[in-house]
Amino acid sequence: MMYKLSFAIVLLAVVIAVQNAVAKKKTPVRVKEGSFSDQEHFHDGKHDAKYDHDAFLGEDQANEMEKLSPTETKKRLRSLFVKMDVDGDKKLSRKELTDWIVDNMKKHVLKSTKMRMKELDKNKDGKASWDEYVNEQYEMVSIDTPEDKKLIEEMKNRDQKRFKLADSNDDGLLDPEELALFTHPEESARMTNLVVQENIEQLDKDGDGKINFEEYYGAGESEGIMKDEESLNSFRESFNKDLDKNHDGVLDNDEIRDWILPGGNVDPAAGEADHLMKEADLNKDNYLTVEEIIKNHELFSGSRVTAYGDLLKQKKEL
Repeated sequence: MMYKLSFAIVLLAVVIAVQNAVAKKKTPVRVKEGSFSDQEHFHDGKHDAKYDHDAFLGEDQANEMEKLSPTETKKRLRSLFVKMDVDGDKKLSRKELTDWIVDNMKKHVLKSTKMRMKELDKNKDGKASWDEYVNEQYEMVSIDTPEDKKLIEEMKNRDQKRFKLADSNDDGLLDPEELALFTHPEESARMTNLVVQENIEQLDKDGDGKINFEEYYGAGESEGIMKDEESLNSFRESFNKDLDKNHDGVLDNDEIRDWILPGGNVDPAAGEADHLMKEADLNKDNYLTVEEIIKNHELFSGSRVTAYGDLLKQKKEL
């Protein structure tokens, strides 16, 4: 099979390394903040729905969603279609799809941000300070070696850059809206620039600001992928065919953005809508019917349309 690394793969590798050095600690939030999958998004021109499930649900939630029967999934998607079809013409326009994604992702982000604020806001002022974040996030980390210490400092520096960028009014505190930017940077066009840079800093070993094939393949090694001839050829094909758009042998900022973020420079919600329209619009009329969605139910049950699959679990609301 071919392998393709996705959004925040480097952050995941860092988390794994830290967990090996931690005697007792909560699961780092950055795993949830960055969607990822080791599945290939496209193989021989065909879409792999498992990629979307992993990328937008996280692997644990994606596996949970797999327990839902196809019949139940289709039934709930039909109910959702009625809500998405605002003008009642029995088909979804690109705007209706985008608006639906925006609305439901706001609800999802609000819910998860509220939970995170409760964990961080120790003085109950309704905001999260940098010290509160560091104390909660790293308090149980055990630093046993110089390598552990260096790793933790790198993580803190990366987190602090993201914290400062999310702090829109520069008061040193994150209110709920700012915390949402911090914990869900992939949902903000402004924050995604930093996410791209974070990945470049981790993968770019020669410091040229780009990712060559050796650096790309080396990242795969950190995920435990065996370096045999088959995987080497698969990585090389993915790099040359799918990622290196201008075929200059390296990935520049735009190509890296396309690699790790659905939609590239496009607003995340619009990018996801474009992706879903492209995959599910079988007659290519730029609209989605309920039958087209049902035929692609595996795609939609793990996409932003269902707000990380959560809406499909809410039977009472349907």
